[in-house]
Amino acid sequence: MKNIIAKVPISKIVNLDTLLVPIKNNEDDLQIIVTNYKKKIYAYLNSCPHDTRPLCKDAEYLWTKKKQLQCMHHQAVFNPQDGRCIKGPCEGDYLLRINTIQKNGELIFYKEGF
Repeated sequence: MKNIIAKVPISKIVNLDTLLVPIKNNEDDLQIIVTNYKKKIYAYLNSCPHDTRPLCKDAEYLWTKKKQLQCMHHQAVFNPQDGRCIKGPCEGDYLLRINTIQKNGELIFYKEGF
């Protein structure tokens, strides 16, 4: 399997609403924000399209408190199902979606061309 950027046991997200996953081998400490929304998993780069800063540093706290994906810097709100900004300075822009597949008890995050 090439183009894999991260893996986590599926059990880590099943009982949570949101999880931050580090992307391996990157110098910028990039992370993936994973949301278990209505029993479906969505994954996005933890980077706001408004100014590329991380949406959050504690995804579970943010989701528990706000029940939505929201940028901690300027309060832009994103639809968890498609990553579209529905309120804020980047309204209409999208979070960068990360591809996922479930295999052998793991949630695998990968680049295009898997």
